[in-house]
Amino acid sequence: MTTPLIERFRDRLPVSPATPVVSLGEGSTPLLRADRLAADAGLRELWLKWEASNPTGSYKDRGMTVAVSKALEGAAEAVICASTGNTAASAAAYATRAGLPALVLTPQGAVSGAKLAQTRMLGATVL
Repeated sequence: MTTPLIERFRDRLPVSPATPVVSLGEGSTPLLRADRLAADAGLRELWLKWEASNPTGSYKDRGMTVAVSKALEGAAEAVICASTGNTAASAAAYATRAGLPALVLTPQGAVSGAKLAQTRMLGATVL
């Protein structure tokens, strides 16, 4: 596993030495050359960050590692969020890693079945 994002950027994040690190190996996602897109835009080169290689397939994991680490530091008893997809899956994954229950509020009919399945599979209660 790579060095956790919190450890790499600790001096720039709202964490302290006492903050426990809840990590799933987020960050360190690869850069991909986008030569055709660069040419279409008249640029010499263009690189895209491939965020789908984060643990839940979303850039939301970068913030969730900090949010759940701070929740654990603050003795939270659960993680709760409102989401239509990516935040729900990320919250569920990081809460599970931290040993905390996750509760996700979603608007009825507004979330893809795949994201609901991922969120439930990761252990969250979905309302």
